[in-house]
Amino acid sequence: MLPPVVDLDEANHLLGLVMRHFNSIVLGLEQESPVLDPLWPIIPFDAGEFEDAEMWAYGFTEAVKLSPAAWQPLFDHPEGRQWYRPIHLLGTDEVSPEEEALTRTPAQRAALSAQIEGSLLQMHAFWLPLRQAVAERERARRLSPKVGRNEPCPCGSGKKFKKCCGAPSAPH
Repeated sequence: MLPPVVDLDEANHLLGLVMRHFNSIVLGLEQESPVLDPLWPIIPFDAGEFEDAEMWAYGFTEAVKLSPAAWQPLFDHPEGRQWYRPIHLLGTDEVSPEEEALTRTPAQRAALSAQIEGSLLQMHAFWLPLRQAVAERERARRLSPKVGRNEPCPCGSGKKFKKCCGAPSAPH
């Protein structure tokens, strides 16, 4: 959700800023050696200053909860849960007592924050083949000629497309 805005111009400006940030992340990931530079605050404590990725990790875990089934292939991968672990430990309230012991001090949380960039690069590499396959399928679909309603159906049934696969009641 966007914060309250005065008018459509302000909403467009905010969306433009979000998209510019999104595009800079994509550009960094498309480099031959992918680059990420996550931003989170540095918090002063008695023992020094530490990076605090907790709110960022919370947002990430909330996004994962929007479609847990989509993330399941990553969690089923032998290393997937390990890649997600620092984000999970910092971002969720649902941790075991053993996991909670790993986040008690600012130094422990800073160490987990330092692991996130590598984890994100590993997760990106995990999803990349799937993303490339989807892009190739979409490209092939756009390049294939469109079947006219009165042309023979490409499934080979011998019927017109509009009476076969192109019929409104046909399952897609």
